[in-house]
Amino acid sequence: MSWFTRKPNPPVAVRQPHAYPLAGEAPVSPVFACTTCGRTDLPEAGDWDPPICQECDASINDDAIQAEMAADEDSDHGW
Repeated sequence: MSWFTRKPNPPVAVRQPHAYPLAGEAPVSPVFACTTCGRTDLPEAGDWDPPICQECDASINDDAIQAEMAADEDSDHGW
């Protein structure tokens, strides 16, 4: 009954914390954290300074659209 046996896990290469990165390793970038809400699970949006996440960017854009629509309704004066 060989189908009950499992393959052994491959050996893990252990590196010392002071070791230099391997030639093919890319440097690890720090995790992005939104400066408005603090979320780390969303990507950075646009050219904001300080950087914000895409959800905060969408919220800011929606607020601007809602304010513009409210201003348009006020200026109609019963058309």
